[in-house]
Amino acid sequence: MIRKYIRKTSPYDPADMKKAVAMVLDPSTTTGYKAAAKLYGLKWQTVRDHVKKPESKLSAGRRTVLSATEEEEFSTCLKLLPIWGFEMTKETQEVVGEYLQAIDRKSPFIDGVPGPDWQRNYHCARADGVMLPPYILYAAKNFCVKWTENGPDGARYNVSDKGWMDTACFNDWFQNHFVTSLSQERPVILIFDGHASPLSIQTVQLALKEQVIIFKLPSNSTHLLQPLDVGVYGHVKTA
Repeated sequence: MIRKYIRKTSPYDPADMKKAVAMVLDPSTTTGYKAAAKLYGLKWQTVRDHVKKPESKLSAGRRTVLSATEEEEFSTCLKLLPIWGFEMTKETQEVVGEYLQAIDRKSPFIDGVPGPDWQRNYHCARADGVMLPPYILYAAKNFCVKWTENGPDGARYNVSDKGWMDTACFNDWFQNHFVTSLSQERPVILIFDGHASPLSIQTVQLALKEQVIIFKLPSNSTHLLQPLDVGVYGHVKTA
């Protein structure tokens, strides 16, 4: 049986990386790579790479279908659709497909139209209905800081091979997104479906330390125990 490799290192926070790079580049200070990295909990070699080759991060992974200018124009237009009453459905994806066909632009999309895995968002809601900012995953090998620009307030970003939540990503979400949003009142129970997200020892240890009870829902119980999936995402998936 082939074992699936589990990444041992955690991804960095893009916001922290930006601050560290800005600190090193600030002519009014003499902060070095190691000092800036230590302040924000980063690897100094990674900070150095971002300082010396910032342009390389803008082209990480495969070549993008749209240029930076086109992406910005699309972002402006797509943000208007919810205000006008349109939902992010297949029709929205077809808008991109029609544009690519009009300018005769080749793309990796099937039939020239982005599929449902174009972007994946992972959400968490409290019992009182309050939603945590989204955790956005991109299907890529390397992370591009530009992907975080103009995103939802408080959102956290990461990458995985196929854009799905894996063990490393779940640990990052739990440690740097979920736990940091908790109040001082404990214990807390976290209910999740556990789909393709096996827990790591680090996550379990942190849960014990933070007095968080992680409860995994039984398989095939979506219609009974997952109102967020049925009432919200179910309509999005079938739209």
